[in-house]
Formats: sequence, structure tokens, C-alpha cells
Amino acid sequence: VGKYLSLFEDPKDTPPPTRVETREERVERKRREKAEQVAYKLEQDIALWEPHNNAAGTVDPFKTLFVARVNYDTSESKLRREFEVFGSIKKIVIVHNKITGKPRGYAFVEYEHERDMHYLAMPEGASTVLYVLANGSFGLYGIW
Repeated sequence: VGKYLSLFEDPKDTPPPTRVETREERVERKRREKAEQVAYKLEQDIALWEPHNNAAGTVDPFKTLFVARVNYDTSESKLRREFEVFGSIKKIVIVHNKITGKPRGYAFVEYEHERDMHYLAMPEGASTVLYVLANGSFGLYGIW
């Protein structure tokens, strides 16, 4: 064996072993990189966001009513007809999916005057439900 020692590489000249990333380390690194990308994109979106220039949004939040669980077939005119009973409506926004264009099931009703919003206010713990029947008629139903 002694005569073959000269054929081996000198340990001083041997480069250090390369570090191989384990599967867990790779998954953690990719997760961390993805989180950094999301945080960077969020910061950029927040910096570029101008809520006052949003044409699809409502102007005054104190005059705006959030309507949840809206039937997907409900139109703006149906909502206007039902909520105009409480006061003059400035704008109705039915929220749609940006990609598919389908309704998301909720809407915003902006009134001309804030007092119209207060007219809709119910006592503590009470709620009002806009119901839609199968024949297309609908209305407001109070649940106490």
C-alpha cells in the first residue's frame, strides 16, 4: 500500500467539500424567497394604490351600505328598486370577479345623504335580510 501513497492527492491541495442543500433546506429557501417576493409586491402595490382615483369604488364610506349574500342573478336595478325606499341612491356597485366577470355575491349601495343610512340602522342585535324568492320577487325581511 505504501508504494501507492504517492498517487493520492495531497490533503493540503484538496478543495473543501461543496455543501449540498438538503430537501428541507431547499423547501425552506423557496418558501422564504416566495414570502420576500410577496412582501415586495405588496409594498409596491400599496405605494401605487390611490383609493380616491378608483372609479368603481364609492366616494363616502359614511353613506355606503354593504349588502352581503346577494343572489348572483340580482341586477343593479333590482337592488336600486329595493333600497331606494330608504332614500335617494347615488351609486350601486355590485362586485364582480376581475378574471371571470361573475358576481362575487356582495354589493355596495351609496346614498345621497347620510341620514338615509341611519334610517336603515336597526336596534342592537337585529338584522335585516334581503330575501329573493324563486319567482323573482324579493324584499326586506327583519330578523330579531
